Amino acid sequence: GSDLSVIAKATAGKNIVSCIRYSPVALKTDTPEEMREKTEEAIRIFGSDENLCFSCVGIDGDVPVEKVKEYLSMFRKETK
Repeated sequence: GSDLSVIAKATAGKNIVSCIRYSPVALKTDTPEEMREKTEEAIRIFGSDENLCFSCVGIDGDVPVEKVKEYLSMFRKETK
């Protein structure tokens, strides 16, 4: 996979949306805790999820829709 820190540094301060891809195999097999850990690390590297998008490349019928929903729920959390 890509080194997200290199991409984050290259796009810092620019209005560029970076698309991050969660491996379809990992999406199918990772626990919710593993998914959260990996996703939070990517968000931490970029500073927020404001300029991140989710890539759906490779997600097919073998990946349960519940796993995709779980992954997507980790983004755009409202803070108080």
